[in-house]
Amino acid sequence: MGPTKSKAKATKGQLPQQLEDYVGYHLRRASALNMQDITNALATVGQRPSGFSVACIINEQPGITSAEICRMLGMQRANIVPLLDELSGPGYISRVDDERDKRVQRLYLTDAGYEALETWHDIVFSHEERVLANLSPSERDLLRELLAKIWN
Repeated sequence: MGPTKSKAKATKGQLPQQLEDYVGYHLRRASALNMQDITNALATVGQRPSGFSVACIINEQPGITSAEICRMLGMQRANIVPLLDELSGPGYISRVDDERDKRVQRLYLTDAGYEALETWHDIVFSHEERVLANLSPSERDLLRELLAKIWN
């Protein structure tokens, strides 16, 4: 038989101590804070975190397909279409038919897309500075490394 788990009683307005012992609790709280802040920050220029992520990937891998982006971000293929429409509407991306398979479109940032992405990067950098203000540069590196170990 395994060790006995203690059952702390929660009082009104106070979480049981055991909840704070869960890494997932801290991940969820940090994620919620992060997403709320970055969503608000990017909203000032009419962008969303998902659009920013897609634009970053297209910048990093010009000519990538929507299916490849979906695999990288772990998203449903149906969800990428509205995101690509949002990016192509203002002229941030272009879709080019693949030379070998006309059913496939390759994605590229346009000049306007590069300019917009620069602005979005500045906003996201400022956001990360706010969210990570209490961490030293080495702690930030360690946090990125540890989080990557979890999701990789």
